Amino acid sequence: MTSPKTPETSLQKFRKTYPRVDYFPDVEAYQAIERMRQARPDASTRALVDALVVAGAKVLVPEIVSVSGNV
Repeated sequence: MTSPKTPETSLQKFRKTYPRVDYFPDVEAYQAIERMRQARPDASTRALVDALVVAGAKVLVPEIVSVSGNV
């Protein structure tokens, strides 16, 4: 007999659309993250990396920035 299927968690639903990205920064990227951490000590690592990626995308590939300003 099979057990009843458990409902999907919100994380499982999110991961179907947005797969996990394991990231290991090189030395320069790590130093940039640490400089950001000093400037914004209350920010999470995720928030710091997100801010750096979005800022980099706006500079390096400005045509992908949408009208709302989001990448």
